[in-house]
Amino acid sequence: MGVILDNQLNFKPHTSKIKQKLYPIVTNFQRNRKFLTPQLATLWYIGLIRSNLEYSSPVLFTTNDYVKKEFLKIENRCLKIIDFESPKENTRKNHNIPALTLRFEYLYLLTFYKIVNDLVPVIDSSLLPEKLTSETRLAKSSGFRLSKENFRFALANFGAKKFNELPNHVKLSQSVVSFKNAARSHILKLPQLN
Repeated sequence: MGVILDNQLNFKPHTSKIKQKLYPIVTNFQRNRKFLTPQLATLWYIGLIRSNLEYSSPVLFTTNDYVKKEFLKIENRCLKIIDFESPKENTRKNHNIPALTLRFEYLYLLTFYKIVNDLVPVIDSSLLPEKLTSETRLAKSSGFRLSKENFRFALANFGAKKFNELPNHVKLSQSVVSFKNAARSHILKLPQLN
């Protein structure tokens, strides 16, 4: 499915492959930037580059910081290309481009909510987050764990912890659409979708 798994589950080979794939695209983006308005440059970045960086983000969000740092380097380069005269934070604000790490968190929590929403109602119809912290319940419904020495990839524990950190108006949403809107406005600080 386009994700390279290694025996350490640190996603370094996957990161290298994505960087190799994006290098010509980013170079082409930089070369053609002078022919684009800032709005078109933003669409180019979101459509051609960020979509590749975000692929499998629910998995990448739970991995080590190396992957996120490498992807942030690519994003920061693109922000300079979009508006080379402004600092990257101004470019983010002016063009509604949330940080990639926040996008990873948003998409991860959206996936977590969807999985739990589909599988937990038979156990807990109210989906109260206090009940989601039960490791055994999540392990039976939506969690999985793989261990390799000290490395632990635990969707259940990590997902419940991140989910519990959300404010009540987000985590008690009644549908995926309302959760998506509330999470978008809380995590990404962007207006809700219509």
